[in-house]
Amino acid sequence: MKRFLVFVLVVLIILAGVFGILHAQVRNIYDEMYYSYSAALPWMYTSASFDRFGLKNISNDMRSLGDGVLVEYLANHLLQPAEMLMIQWFTRENKIQYSYITPSDDPDICYVLDVSYSVKDKTLIYEPLRLTFGSPADSITDEQERKAVSDYLVQEFNKRIPERWLTVNGRRSRFTESSPGQVSITDRIWDR
Repeated sequence: MKRFLVFVLVVLIILAGVFGILHAQVRNIYDEMYYSYSAALPWMYTSASFDRFGLKNISNDMRSLGDGVLVEYLANHLLQPAEMLMIQWFTRENKIQYSYITPSDDPDICYVLDVSYSVKDKTLIYEPLRLTFGSPADSITDEQERKAVSDYLVQEFNKRIPERWLTVNGRRSRFTESSPGQVSITDRIWDR
């Protein structure tokens, strides 16, 4: 009986250590989002989750893009008309990418802001603004328009994503709007 109690105690200590290490990996709200997506990882590291975030109900074969890439879309009723938010988990690279798409004045063209988060580097990266009809080479060339649109989309992203996360997770999240954790920001909007 004594050996059994010692064995159980050792197992509990090991489990507590593993949980502590995993819990320590979650240093900001974007880590929490990455580690709480149950379809991407074998177990969730946090009590927060995407369960009530408002993702579209899509089949697993549409969700998996292969090679460790999973995609989800925010439900239309949570967005403005013609907007779209796509979230991709790259499990092999430990990265999550958000593509925020919003209409322009031209009904045939939408603006796209890609924001990726590297779990390894704890870095949020704002990619150059692009248009839906092509490559980054098709980006907006007028600097004033580009800056205005980029600033607006970055502001919307920074407001809406964490706000939605915290609204649906409440106290289950370790973070708040005023205390989102430690995250570095890289702005590549002007790289091209």
